[in-house]
Amino acid sequence: MAILAILFEAAAIMNIKMIHNFSTKLKAKKKEGYTSTDISYTFLMFGYGVWCVVGFFSSQWILFVLLFCLSFIPKKWIIIDWIDSFISFILLVFILVNAYHLHIDLFNIIFK
Repeated sequence: MAILAILFEAAAIMNIKMIHNFSTKLKAKKKEGYTSTDISYTFLMFGYGVWCVVGFFSSQWILFVLLFCLSFIPKKWIIIDWIDSFISFILLVFILVNAYHLHIDLFNIIFK
């Protein structure tokens, strides 16, 4: 589930205009303009939200609370949406690395 959430945020970072338009469609509650991509994003967002709520009961609950609180920031401009996606991506990668105790030795990767 973490990898799907990371992929969702990575897609949001790469194509923020489409995600921003999708979120404004959701806020307007216009159901007639949905595409199949919009419906797929809706299911991904639902799974993402359920995973965040389940994460509240884990040892990393603080990170999940931060991730959940980011959703309440009003995103009127695209740049705020992009910053939110970037911070969420970083938090999700940290959650994944921390959950599996992946010790990534960046020094050896860079200077090898």
